[in-house]
Parts: sequence; structure tokens; C-alpha cells
Amino acid sequence: MTTISDSVQNILNGGSSTTTTTKETGTTEMDMMDFLNLFISQLKNQDPLEPMDNNQLTSQTSQFSMVEQLVSINEAVEKLVDGGSTSNDIDSLFSASSFIGKMVEYEGNSFVFDGESAVMDFDLDTASYSTEIYVYDTDGNLINAVNAGQLDSGRNSIAWDGTDSEGEAVEAGQYKYVVKAYDSTGAEVSVTTYGNGYVSGVSQEDGKIVFDLFGEELDADKVIAVRSY
Repeated sequence: MTTISDSVQNILNGGSSTTTTTKETGTTEMDMMDFLNLFISQLKNQDPLEPMDNNQLTSQTSQFSMVEQLVSINEAVEKLVDGGSTSNDIDSLFSASSFIGKMVEYEGNSFVFDGESAVMDFDLDTASYSTEIYVYDTDGNLINAVNAGQLDSGRNSIAWDGTDSEGEAVEAGQYKYVVKAYDSTGAEVSVTTYGNGYVSGVSQEDGKIVFDLFGEELDADKVIAVRSY
């Protein structure tokens, strides 16, 4: 006689434990109906002198709960596949989810101020004679200007204490910055700025993994560094 345990194993294997008529419904739904019918049949046909004990009933009810969870997972994966995602796409999405909560660095000019301090990283093509860094909020309002003076060519890191032009502390959050650097002749020095942000979510668009940096989207292939703080 087919048992509930047999039915669970069959569902795990993607099959059905009993014969069913063909309907315009999914295989998963038919398996669930088979499972329910089998469970009800066992209850109806149990020996009145030796009814199913509580432990067995609890065990089979737990197995039914497990089947429900399997169905939910299966339906979620089917939605991804129906949406055009392949198994490789799904694997990539799950792998990318490990970046959630981490700080990523990329070529850009947006950075995170944690309420205490922030660092703005940038490259100078040549040494600068004078350097000014302008900090803006996300609405484009100028918050402060930092005089960094003379800097060497290559990578430079300038700290900002999180105060505005009046010396008042600003709120933690996302800010932007612009670097203006000039050489001794007054010619502007070429600058490459680097942004950072915490990954709050991941998605897939046109076959590419996209990170959500609390409202700002970033293609995963633009990331040049990852930090765990």
C-alpha cells in the first residue's frame, strides 16, 4: 500500500505516487492533490480497532507541511524560469546575494557618511598644486568645501568629518563629491573619483546582476573592491 512517506519521496523526485487523470493543471498541483487524497483515504480506511496513533498522525502532518514548503520553493523557481531566467541566471542571483550588507567601491562620486567620518578616494593624473573637494547632499546642495592643498599624482584619500560649512554636524547617509585640482600653471588636473555604498539588494536586468545601493543602482561588473564593514 502506498504511504504518505512514499508520496513525499515521489514529490521530491518530481513524480506522482498514484495514477491521475490528465488535467490542465501543473504537475505540482496534481502531486499535492494525490497527497491529500492519500492522506484522507488512510484516515477513512484505518482499522477502528487499531486507529492511527498520535505520533504517526503528527509525523504525516509534518510531512504534509514539508511538501507545502517544497511546492512554494518550486513555484518561486518556476516564476524565475518563466520570466526568462536560466538556472545559471538563478545561480548568479543567489551568489550575488552574498554581497548584501557589504560595502562596494566603484568608479563614481557617491559615498557613505556613517555619522562619524567618511573618506573620499580619487586618482590624479599628475601632481596638483591646489585641490578643492566639494561635498553635496543627494539633492545637489553644497554642504562643505575641503581644501586638500598640494597632492601627489595617483591615488589620494581625503577624510571628511561630516560637518557643513558652518561647522555643524550633518546626518549620516549618502553624499556626493566633486574634486577640482590644478597644477602650478593653473591648468586643471584630470581626476578619477571613486564612490562607495552598502548593498541593500540585488536584481537581474537584461542578463546582468545589478546591486541596489539604497536607491542607487550599480552594475555588478562596475565593482572594483568589496569591504565587509
